[in-house]
Amino acid sequence: MGWYVFIASIVLFIIVISYFCRSKVSISKLAFIYICLILFFFMAFRADTVGADTIQYVNIFKNINRPDSIGVLYSNISVGEYYVKEENGYVLYNVLVKFFVSLPHAITFTNSLVIVTLLFITIKKQSPDMLLSIWLYITLGVFQTEMNMARNAIGILLCYIGFKYIKERKLAKYLIIVLLASSFHFTSILFLPLYWLSEIELSAKNISIGFILIMAISVFSSFLKRFLLFIVPDVYIGYIGMETIDFSGYILGIFYLGLVVFVLLFMDKNNRLNSINSNSIGSWAIILNLAFFYIGYNFDFGTRVAALFGPYLIIAIPQLISSGIDNQKKKDIVTWLVYLICGCQYIMRLTINNIGMTMPYRFAF
Repeated sequence: MGWYVFIASIVLFIIVISYFCRSKVSISKLAFIYICLILFFFMAFRADTVGADTIQYVNIFKNINRPDSIGVLYSNISVGEYYVKEENGYVLYNVLVKFFVSLPHAITFTNSLVIVTLLFITIKKQSPDMLLSIWLYITLGVFQTEMNMARNAIGILLCYIGFKYIKERKLAKYLIIVLLASSFHFTSILFLPLYWLSEIELSAKNISIGFILIMAISVFSSFLKRFLLFIVPDVYIGYIGMETIDFSGYILGIFYLGLVVFVLLFMDKNNRLNSINSNSIGSWAIILNLAFFYIGYNFDFGTRVAALFGPYLIIAIPQLISSGIDNQKKKDIVTWLVYLICGCQYIMRLTINNIGMTMPYRFAF
């Protein structure tokens, strides 16, 4: 826990210094770059024990034969006592990395470089407040989660970058991005419906109908589960068939909902609905995240699907604050309250939840 508190403290210090120098726009950009480098350092040079899946990625990398780059796509890969079949894009990516560096830690380093680079692009291109976004990335637990689930993180961030094609209504390009992301983690295919959902106007009535639909899905989930078991790939059947009462995911969903409601309450009434619809992709990401958290209370796959859309809160929250509040002083107050609330929540969460099994933190050297 100590190292993560240290990281958050250093990041907050840089943000505060940047705030007092905010008249110089370049200071904020430089601060954002420094913070990304700090996160990359701790992500790239962590030990194999940091993150439940980290050692699996290392074992996959060690057991991929460089000369057999094509054959390995159609075979199971040994990861110790069992074998796994990974998506072809991720396997080819491992082959490419191993062509240059065969040291086992190379895959952890490269995964970290790719994740932080994609994160940098996503925040820089889409967030109106880069420093708030990077703070949310840490305090909402996304940083530690992505240290654990590297394949999923790469797929998610690729799709987030592809959101620009939703705004530009370029289906072919968005489809290519989603398919590329799915070659790293198949669940990224679930981002595809967002292209059409984003065209639906969000009103109180539509949001209510949506949540009623989600509740109906949850009620009739036993029937739905039997249907899904016939169409999902074998590797994901466990996620569909497994029943669970996930209090931790439920509580996290409640916090996300509370954070969004908190921001909405401070938004100007006249701007609220316009802001929600002008940032329709982020708004739909929030809705889908909360909806699947609800389903995840009883079924494991719900929480896992929610995790696809949840990280986009690091963009959606700054967007809502920026477009929904006109008064700069009020905007500053709300922003710093979000800093405070998320920071306190993060400290509390670290004491009760080992996010992605990333604690204790240890260096690889």
